[in-house]
Amino acid sequence: MENQANPQLSFIDRLNKWFRTSISVKMVIVGILILILLIPTSYISNLVWERKQRASEVVTEISDKWGKEQSIGGPVLSIPYTFDYQDDKGVKYVGTGYAHFLPKYLEVNTQINPEIRKRSIFKAILYQSESKISGHFGALDTSIFKNIPRQNIRWSEAFLSFGLSDMRGIGNTIITKLNGAEYQMNPSIPTNQLFSEGVSMPVDLVDSNNVGFEFATSLTIRGSQNLNFIPIGKETRVTVTSEWDSPSYDGAFLPEKKDSLTRGFKAYWKVLDLNRNFPQSWLMDRNDNGVSSNSKFESTSGFYPQFANTAFGVRLIETVDEYQKNERSVKYAVLFVFLTFLLFFFVEISQKQRLHALQYLLIGAAVCIFYVLLISLSEHIGFDSAYLFASIAIVSLISAYIKGITGKFKLAMVIGAMLSLLYIFLYFILLSEDNALLIGSIGLFLILSTVMYYSRNINTIAK
Repeated sequence: MENQANPQLSFIDRLNKWFRTSISVKMVIVGILILILLIPTSYISNLVWERKQRASEVVTEISDKWGKEQSIGGPVLSIPYTFDYQDDKGVKYVGTGYAHFLPKYLEVNTQINPEIRKRSIFKAILYQSESKISGHFGALDTSIFKNIPRQNIRWSEAFLSFGLSDMRGIGNTIITKLNGAEYQMNPSIPTNQLFSEGVSMPVDLVDSNNVGFEFATSLTIRGSQNLNFIPIGKETRVTVTSEWDSPSYDGAFLPEKKDSLTRGFKAYWKVLDLNRNFPQSWLMDRNDNGVSSNSKFESTSGFYPQFANTAFGVRLIETVDEYQKNERSVKYAVLFVFLTFLLFFFVEISQKQRLHALQYLLIGAAVCIFYVLLISLSEHIGFDSAYLFASIAIVSLISAYIKGITGKFKLAMVIGAMLSLLYIFLYFILLSEDNALLIGSIGLFLILSTVMYYSRNINTIAK
């Protein structure tokens, strides 16, 4: 009827009018705009990753100067011996091997004193730990020497050693008591078969009739985030206490018991020799790679691989990780752009108020700016406060923009309320990490149901 009333409209004019009024064309344009907005969304995702990497670099820089993640192993009693061997050309050599003996009982009581160090807007979790290590060695199992000539066993060169993953963190002179007598530990270990770094002291073993001895030492070390222990005792008991409220228990063994204190935590471990894959005593003249015992084995922890595989301990974590939550929120950016455009699409066809493609694009840009605001603010005021300020700012901006386009205050308020519900929905998904999939799927189902209900007569609404 409209074309009959305007017979003078040219084909170009009719085509232009169809483009401006067709719902199908508008849907295609909105879809193209969503694809265009994928570009800034990917840049925002990269921005989050870059800020997270920068924070990680700062933590590494601070830890390098203070002390890295720490692992404590020992004490181990080692006795050197000599053996004959020859190379591929038949040339004979005399090599040195070591007999290693582990304690019958090991008890470790550790107090972790955490602190936060900041550099610019970034921060690192550091600690200073006070460990009291005690226990005893039983009578040595000399049966492991059955194939070693007696004169080759160098009893007078025996030594006791402790392994530490980062020597720079040592904060005190280490004094070890053997049967009540005090001895000072020295830096380095005669062999790195078990520990790449650590301290040691000579032990005077007169002969193989040694009946064992008690030991006790105190160790103060600085480190960052992690503190691990190696269960080298036939029975190992470890107790860790700290004022830190959010511990994470890492490694091969979980605590047998843990208590939540008024401020902090207390955790207990008990590990038996049957729970691990190495014996109480053994000979090593070559390591697992078949390399001479003087060579350093490759291990990221600085410990003998079988030791490293049984390490356990505590990680001091932050309950709120701004970058992790920002990463998760950015993953919903495209969905939020789509839902926002869908909202304005229905407003457009129901209110007979046509929006230009540029206006859609600007609204989509505002949604993307929300994530930039969220990242930058969360580095200064925390994620929750940043989310509140960023969402209020963007909802207010878009609502004011709609008021300026349509001149309808009530419509702007309705759109603001709907956008607020969307941001509240996203916040609860981010807040409940364990139930995020359940909440998200139920929420999307309800949104889809609502859209399907209101779009059932879309042609009628659009006329």
